[in-house]
Amino acid sequence: MNTKSPSGWWRIVALLHQAGGLFCCVAQELLRHVNLFLYLCWVIKYTLMEINNLIIDEDLIGYLSSKENINTFINFCIRERQSVEIKMSMKRVRTPSIAELEKRHIASDTLKPLSVDEVDNPNTPFCGKKIVITGQFDAFPKRDVLGKLLRLYGADINTAISKHTNIVIMGNAAGPKKKEKIKDLQGQGFPIEVFNEFQLLKTFDEYNIPYEKPNEDDFVILE
Repeated sequence: MNTKSPSGWWRIVALLHQAGGLFCCVAQELLRHVNLFLYLCWVIKYTLMEINNLIIDEDLIGYLSSKENINTFINFCIRERQSVEIKMSMKRVRTPSIAELEKRHIASDTLKPLSVDEVDNPNTPFCGKKIVITGQFDAFPKRDVLGKLLRLYGADINTAISKHTNIVIMGNAAGPKKKEKIKDLQGQGFPIEVFNEFQLLKTFDEYNIPYEKPNEDDFVILE
């Protein structure tokens, strides 16, 4: 009975090992092409057919018969996918929760100014002034509470900044568009005053307007 020497067996094992490695590389490459093919099928089904309403038996085969068209098609699908992902990300960032919406909401009755006879004290800086509230406040987590308080002292609460605005009460995290709007109108000569929360509460104290005082360590004073 013929037997191979130890060195001969190791040579066979080495060859089998190399063959196994080559097989794995080929399998991975085939798998990559299969995944690419499946991805193209998915793109064709859910993107091209839905967006351009192509007939797969005629238009699609004719269009993809050119290598240049294939590259153009793949780039188009990548751009469309990136665009959708960006829009979805922006939607997640921009969409506030129900609790946040409630904090920002100002009731319709708050937007109706009182007559001079109904005002608690007509001698405050807020009486007869068109006031816009924006941002977040430690003393007034809900804007409507602040709006109702200002209304009692003669303020005409508005929701949008315009050339008719007299005062903007600006809390933390106020929107950049409103800040730009204020600067633009001020640059045009409209005398819009801006109060941060610290200045607002200081004015309340000066005119004895009651409110629930927050912890002073929580304040972020805006310049």
